[in-house]
Amino acid sequence: MKSLEHRIGRLVLIAALAFSVSCKAAPEQPEQPKEAATQSIVFRAVKGELWSTGQLSEGKADNEFVEVVLSGKYHDPPIVAEEVDRDTASWDTPTDTVISEFYAMKNYDKQWILSNHTDEDRFEIANLISDGTAEQENQAFFAQIDKLYIISEITYGPRYALVIYALGVPSKRLVGHYEKTDAGWKITEKLANDETAAVVEAALRVGEIKPLPSGS
Repeated sequence: MKSLEHRIGRLVLIAALAFSVSCKAAPEQPEQPKEAATQSIVFRAVKGELWSTGQLSEGKADNEFVEVVLSGKYHDPPIVAEEVDRDTASWDTPTDTVISEFYAMKNYDKQWILSNHTDEDRFEIANLISDGTAEQENQAFFAQIDKLYIISEITYGPRYALVIYALGVPSKRLVGHYEKTDAGWKITEKLANDETAAVVEAALRVGEIKPLPSGS
């Protein structure tokens, strides 16, 4: 099962329009949480929900669970991102790139949008954001979204990271894929067929996410 909806790590606009799935609801919190510590996070979902399979799920039936444990920060309650503009946007961390992309989309600044993606993906992204119908739909969509929530930043090897975030309300959770480049962290397509990334997405959507106590 592979379609545009399951190619997480593309544009925020594609994820938002095609993948704004209400997962396990998290209550609204008025206060801003303290910085989370790095900890191990368990992601668990049944094989049949994965959009990409491989060694992790080999030999398992579709109704059997696949599990991965990754290192990262889990914010509970989620962090509300502070607004940035094109001049103050940063790509120093994967979370910075999520924030940059969100506000680039809010302003529908095409050059700013492209700057959030890897060089390899920019030609395809340029075509997507130049489509007149898509532009109108995305501008209308993002006009309704007033907050970006950061839920988790997950390390995936030396070059990649996953960020779980939410648009508008903390319960509408998405996951993006990011690659470390010479120009900072950028949105990447290179994990589109990655099984570990698929487990994280499925766990977010219909499975289980369990942060472990620090030090465990």
